[in-house]
Amino acid sequence: MRNKTILLAALGLLSGCATPVGDHHPEWKAYFDRYHAQGCITVYDASAAVFIDYNADRCVQRFAPNHTLVLPCALMAMQSGLAADTTALLPVEQAPTSLAQFVRTCEPRSVDELARLLRQQPLQRYLQRIGYGNQQFHFNSDDPLRPRRTAISADEQVRFLKKLRTGALRTSPEQLYQLIGLMRQPADSSTKLYALASPADTITTGWYIGWIEKENRAWYFALNYEFLPHAPAWPVDAGRNITHAILRELKLLP
Repeated sequence: MRNKTILLAALGLLSGCATPVGDHHPEWKAYFDRYHAQGCITVYDASAAVFIDYNADRCVQRFAPNHTLVLPCALMAMQSGLAADTTALLPVEQAPTSLAQFVRTCEPRSVDELARLLRQQPLQRYLQRIGYGNQQFHFNSDDPLRPRRTAISADEQVRFLKKLRTGALRTSPEQLYQLIGLMRQPADSSTKLYALASPADTITTGWYIGWIEKENRAWYFALNYEFLPHAPAWPVDAGRNITHAILRELKLLP
């Protein structure tokens, strides 16, 4: 656990906290077991500088971001002028597609098409500038529709989300408001939930990332998972359901 504390401090998530606090929940494995899945989750309380997790060793391991890569891609598209805002139509071969559609569509090719418009080298330089995961982006010649080598950990997802929400990534307030609005999920009147799902399948890691705003505080979360070989089904909402169950246990969701 000491290694995770060191990493979180390096990521800037524990600044101002002399004695970082960790709260580890091995019993949360039961939520993953319900879906015949393995994975991890990090929940970070920004006000208290407290991290809460299940499977802390996995929380620092990097996995392909899959559809969650659409968030830095969308930021770059607006910052570079490729899209004026999330409603702008981009030139995709099949049909012009808005940035909002790219964000909301979880099909594997969606983020890859957006990345192709941004181009490999400029996108890699952008990931390096914002410190996203391993800061790599390369198209795989064996499977050009799926990028490889980009990888990010759950803890690094939380760091990125904190930068996104607080406006630290040099996006205009109007553009940021639109992008964050695409992540807004239903919740009760006292809670704001923002989330993005990237469902797992038989070969990909699934993600469910976002944050909760409640009582002038923010909690960031990132979950990743894979279905075990014996899983009888691969429900697309598994990541969401696991995360929401944990957030309800923490009394962050009703």
